[in-house]
Amino acid sequence: MNNRTIALVLLAAIITLSSAFTVQQDNNPNGSSELSLLMRKMEKQLSDARPAVLNGKYKGTYPKEFDKIYTAKPTDNETKMSSYDVFANVYISAVKSFVSAKPADQVDSYNNVVNTCLACHSQHCPGPVGRIKKLLIPN
Repeated sequence: MNNRTIALVLLAAIITLSSAFTVQQDNNPNGSSELSLLMRKMEKQLSDARPAVLNGKYKGTYPKEFDKIYTAKPTDNETKMSSYDVFANVYISAVKSFVSAKPADQVDSYNNVVNTCLACHSQHCPGPVGRIKKLLIPN
């Protein structure tokens, strides 16, 4: 191998290795707090459940991790106003009802969970309202 070939191989190796260690940029403009990461899991649970709910075949369990809604650190401390815990209680109750709903009640119960998210986010953090609305199932 000549020096030029060796240099090209080394350069390619450096580029490949550096791209493997590149830090992922956070898509959240405010950063990813403990609460925002938890809420993304909540959104994923609804998004993943949606097809089964549409078929009346959802079988879920209550994700205990969702109880962290009360203690998870928000991106902005102003997010957790005095009404926050009331919204959190309503959300947890709605999720528990949803995961135990009979097939005939799954769509309404699912939409109830989505609507609790919308109610809270319209008061506390309106950024994700558009994404949340897309989770609703038309009746």
